[in-house]
Amino acid sequence: MHPFSLQLPLLPSWRRFRSLFGGRADLSVLRTLEYELLGQIRLSGRILDFGGGSHANYRDRMREWTDGCVYETANIDPAIKPTYLITPGQPLPISGNAFDIVITLNTLEHIYQIEGVLRELLRVLKPEGKFVATVPFLFRIHGHPDDFLRGTPSWWGATLGRIGFSEIVITPLLWGPMSTGLSVAGIPGPLKRMRMHAALLLDMIYARRSCSGDGLYYGGDVGESLCNAPLGFMIAAKKRGPTEAA
Repeated sequence: MHPFSLQLPLLPSWRRFRSLFGGRADLSVLRTLEYELLGQIRLSGRILDFGGGSHANYRDRMREWTDGCVYETANIDPAIKPTYLITPGQPLPISGNAFDIVITLNTLEHIYQIEGVLRELLRVLKPEGKFVATVPFLFRIHGHPDDFLRGTPSWWGATLGRIGFSEIVITPLLWGPMSTGLSVAGIPGPLKRMRMHAALLLDMIYARRSCSGDGLYYGGDVGESLCNAPLGFMIAAKKRGPTEAA
């Protein structure tokens, strides 16, 4: 089995609550946590956003994160206006070792022949180039145009390691059990925003009272249990260099 590291997520806090959920942006908890982590990653060089495009709903945020970079996109949907319009099952129309970073956000779950696509993303990365992906886990089925995959950290670690990635780090995307449960259910009923905020605040109280550790990250038995049931994962890895053993 190829190794990977599990990065514990931050405990919920009042400061993070105000920063992430205090505005009027109508984002899911999963998207909000993804964007929080993505904003902490240093992006540079030539970047491929696999699943993005100039009309993607997160384009403004990506513009902030990729300021000063060469930013290109690949998508099967012409309406998204990607740099490269691609065809499912076909190789990417991109030369090998072309990109410093490949990013893919909430896209890989929609791909049936996933290993072939991962190999293509590996191919277009430069040696030791970065791979960053966000994927859902405990999240309702959403076809775009279809939905196939909910991989565990062990599955992602084994698959990415086997095809040529190394230094694989997987972070559960988690605020707490109340907000996770409400998100999985799709927040049925009235007063959605108010009820979600109440769940987020209850998660803060629960985490502080139940999780042992350093007070910054989820830890202890409760933290381990919650990290096994997150809304999604962020996956970071690098393309194995020519001198690294497989």
